[in-house]
Amino acid sequence: MASPIWKDYFVDLGAPASAGAGVPFTVYCVPKSATIFSGRAYPKPGEATAVVRINDLCADYIRHYFLEQEDPTMPAKVTFRVLVGSTVKGEVEFYNDWSYDPDYEPARDGMNFPVLSVFAPGQYLPLSLYSGSPGAATVYMANGQIFHPIPAKSRGADFNNDYNDDFLTSIQYFGDSYLLPMADFPGAVRVVMDGRTYTLSQACPRYVLYYVNAYGGWDAIPVEGHTIRTDNLTHHNAGRVYDNRLSTARGKVTIVNEIVRAFAFNTWPLTLQQSERMHHLLNSPSVYMHDLETGRVEPLTLTGTSNERKDTRGRLYEYTIEAELAQDRIRR
Repeated sequence: MASPIWKDYFVDLGAPASAGAGVPFTVYCVPKSATIFSGRAYPKPGEATAVVRINDLCADYIRHYFLEQEDPTMPAKVTFRVLVGSTVKGEVEFYNDWSYDPDYEPARDGMNFPVLSVFAPGQYLPLSLYSGSPGAATVYMANGQIFHPIPAKSRGADFNNDYNDDFLTSIQYFGDSYLLPMADFPGAVRVVMDGRTYTLSQACPRYVLYYVNAYGGWDAIPVEGHTIRTDNLTHHNAGRVYDNRLSTARGKVTIVNEIVRAFAFNTWPLTLQQSERMHHLLNSPSVYMHDLETGRVEPLTLTGTSNERKDTRGRLYEYTIEAELAQDRIRR
């Protein structure tokens, strides 16, 4: 049975062979066919058997893949076994749900919880599934044409305007995640995918943010407000002996400048229902920025230190998403 990674999973290893000896055990990752941890556990005082909680040991082996597959051997949901010698003491299938929501059922509730049901021309439109594969999406064009893109995994022959392996990457991470490239449908005004309707943003956004939501699915939000870009600099200088009789003589030399590209993305006013989903983005550990002018997708690190949960009904809310480019840059 699959279990969210946030929920503690305990395994009883049994009693040690002798007092104070402890119980040696291993944690085995099934898709990697490899032991990821070896250790020894001891019973708590007053207890006869040793019990271990394995969530922290397994969490590093559930990844956030986007546009590239770092480890193609890892499947959607990852199975782990706990062994004492060759005896299996426990087996669990973890998925990357960090929501701490005891009422969430991925097969029932789905995995996509976008703040806005809109898209920008040229962005990727993500869909994450707990199991199975999506049917054909429906793309409605401004000129009245209708297209039905076919997911790459389920198509038999090649189609015009379908998901093509050249631009679609299936993310083997939690169920199956698919990306519908809207750049292949210039003039699209509406998309229906997995029962959800997305409409064309009226803001002409330059940036789109892709992020892992609290339940492990990928979502996207076009940045409909203004964006501020800043280069934060750290100067590394060194003093030099110089002749001050020369006006051009330099007594301080810049060895290198560290550059941190920072962003402040601003939303348009959001309804209460939309704002209640902002935590999926603001608390996300994995965020990417798509610059629709250049076509580049780059990784971001969020730098905001708080996330106000707004709950006043009848009001509109605006957010500023603070982030830094997750790449080092210098000037010499």
